[in-house]
Amino acid sequence: MFRLDGKVALVTGASRGLGWAMAQALARNGARVVLHARDAAAIQARVAEIEAAGGQAEAAVFDVTGSMTAIAARPTVSAYIASKGAVHALTRSLAVELGPKGITVNCIAPGYFATEMNTALVNDAAFDGWVVGRTPVGRWGRPEEIGAAAAYLASDEAAFVNGHTLVVDGGFSASL
Repeated sequence: MFRLDGKVALVTGASRGLGWAMAQALARNGARVVLHARDAAAIQARVAEIEAAGGQAEAAVFDVTGSMTAIAARPTVSAYIASKGAVHALTRSLAVELGPKGITVNCIAPGYFATEMNTALVNDAAFDGWVVGRTPVGRWGRPEEIGAAAAYLASDEAAFVNGHTLVVDGGFSASL
């Protein structure tokens, strides 16, 4: 299941953290992965890692940033939240535009994951307590947990899933 041979997947933010975890899972399952990041040197190094492991990859350098804050806001980051909502709308729009060509477009909205980008937040006792206490599964997500979601959405098993935002947040956005 979830073999991706002959498929191409674009993974944004693929130089580290959740994007890197998703890119690795997609490549392991046979997809040609277009790795995206803003840092050309970092993304080229990741391309080399995937190719060294027998996968297929290429780099794309530009700036875009996809999370669950589009549906679960918090104070002081209104511009960030608005940009996430735009990504969800773009996902639906591209799904309608590209669906007739056999291309599905979906979005993964990650919750709070313990990545190098969030080290300061994980180490902040008050913020860590808020995340753990608010998340029904009682912990931060691990980067490797998001790869399976990416592989599923890119697979033939999800061929009829189009224009969807899959929230991977341990139930954070479902809780009050």
